[in-house]
Amino acid sequence: MRVADSSLRSRGHWFATLALVVLCAPLAAQGTITGTLKDIAGTTTWFAEPVTIAAIVLPDESHPFNEICAGTWQEAMDALAQGRKPETPFGGLAGGVTPIDFCIVQSDADGRFQMLSLPLERRIAVAAKIDSLWWPLEREQWLTEATPSAQVELPFFTLDHDSLPTLREHRLEVHLTVRPDLKYAGLTIDETILIENSDPSRGMMLEISLDVAMAPDILARHLPSLYGSQLFFMQGTSSLPAESASEASALARQAWRFGGVDVMHGAQAVYNKGPQFSADNWHPLNTDGLHMLSAGDTRYIETPSPSARKAAIVFRRPVPPALHGKPGSLQLRLLHRAGVPLDNPAGKVAFARTFPHELLSATAGAHAGVVLQALVKDGHRRLYETQIAGDPTRMASTRNPALVAGEEVQIVLGLDDATQAELKSLSDPVDTPAAQEDKDSSKFRWDMLFKALAVVFGLAFVGALVASVRWSREKQLARLASLPASRAEVVAALKSLESEYNARRLPAAAYIEQRQRLLNRLIEFDARDDA
Repeated sequence: MRVADSSLRSRGHWFATLALVVLCAPLAAQGTITGTLKDIAGTTTWFAEPVTIAAIVLPDESHPFNEICAGTWQEAMDALAQGRKPETPFGGLAGGVTPIDFCIVQSDADGRFQMLSLPLERRIAVAAKIDSLWWPLEREQWLTEATPSAQVELPFFTLDHDSLPTLREHRLEVHLTVRPDLKYAGLTIDETILIENSDPSRGMMLEISLDVAMAPDILARHLPSLYGSQLFFMQGTSSLPAESASEASALARQAWRFGGVDVMHGAQAVYNKGPQFSADNWHPLNTDGLHMLSAGDTRYIETPSPSARKAAIVFRRPVPPALHGKPGSLQLRLLHRAGVPLDNPAGKVAFARTFPHELLSATAGAHAGVVLQALVKDGHRRLYETQIAGDPTRMASTRNPALVAGEEVQIVLGLDDATQAELKSLSDPVDTPAAQEDKDSSKFRWDMLFKALAVVFGLAFVGALVASVRWSREKQLARLASLPASRAEVVAALKSLESEYNARRLPAAAYIEQRQRLLNRLIEFDARDDA
């Protein structure tokens, strides 16, 4: 990336005169942004190849550009720069943003660039692709007739792709919430991964995938819409200064929702006319003043499974170089939730962790009511083997490294005996006098229904019984013995016999026998007539 030979330096004038500016024809020609690419470690001062700079005109309702950069945006930026429709959302979990317009220029050899023909009074985001990674100017630009031009400095740092950062620590905290209005005991899983880089001149890339847990009855495809209640994530660094702002604004509650709603208050963010920015301290997980690192991607991925409840958060972020005598640092934070059903208090929640590099240490806190175990697959050992002095709820690994690269640990969460008994009492509550009275009242109503049905069915049975009453055998034989005295009587008797049989007052055998006698009598009359 850094170029020292004089031939490239001499070509800087060529870039300055010929390649400094590429006009943005699609945009209304009024505003100008002039800028410089700045390596925060001072490593790169000249570029062997021109750097692509992009200006993105955001719609008025878009969430802030630094929020877009906190989600998925790298592949979408490539697509926009190539004139393609992005296949991945441009920022966030809630469908992303559709830019109004897009402009591309190339920098000169020393990192200077200028963008012309930019619209006035529109939200303009700026980003540069350096060493295969897009770096954002986190604050949006806003040009007006009074100030139609802006001067910017776009920070970045070069990357060492041959070295690995240090996974210093994985911290795990699990809290329990038992509420009678829920069908499960809620488990809040709070994780932090601390990564460090000791190189003072270059950053290092890290890609890590973390499976997420889900509360009962939540499917993977629904979890993104619950960001802000069931899911949080962030990536922050202490190597760069954080942006802080007062929490008084309503936008503070709606910040870092990636285009979604304020889950607690059910409101969509409404932005005033002008450039937008979400302060770092507005993120609910950023409790210690970290800078929200924007370069790279953080994406949510559904994993195919029969239960449709598998998903992961994938962080692909650079770790800053060591600055001011301190190692470069990156913290990945993930908060997700699970639950143990009230009707199955002995149930378990399990998820796996695998790290791409060796993990030096691991600590965990299983707070009141929670039982935590971490078993290393194929290692025949537990990850946490000792208690931290003075705190029986906290555990730490005794090995260093705690896990080697690619080693999988299965983390299993359950509830202690007292909490299981509490859940059982919630699922099978003891009857109060009022509850018993309601139950008796309910039972009486069912009894009345059953009695009414019994009466109806009884009447129906009696009716069917009456309809099926048949003459006695003696009466049937007497009728058979008294044969009709004339042909007309035989015909009438046959019709009566058919009616009685159709009315089911005669059994089939008696009907056949009597019908045959009547037919024989009819033949007898016919024979007499012939004689």
